[in-house]
Amino acid sequence: MEMNDPKNQPLHTVKIRAGRRSYFFDVRATKAENDFYVVITENKKMEGKISRSKIFVYKEDFKNFLESFNQSVSFAENKLKELGVTYSNRSQDQEHHD
Repeated sequence: MEMNDPKNQPLHTVKIRAGRRSYFFDVRATKAENDFYVVITENKKMEGKISRSKIFVYKEDFKNFLESFNQSVSFAENKLKELGVTYSNRSQDQEHHD
């Protein structure tokens, strides 16, 4: 399948720019096009090169993945509060593509 093939393109994309990192949340269809999954990609610029990491989350894992992610973020936020560390979210630099 070619990269320009519409079947290879995400159905929905959210891009978040975060300093030297960019995150992409892509909803894609399976080859049979009757099922969907999410690909989370982190692009990181390091020493002039781009490092790319991907996580594939399939429909049967959506709920558990989201619950575990939210629990982990809440835990980290609570630990930061306990330590007196303040932080703020970056200004929201998101792009949505459908």
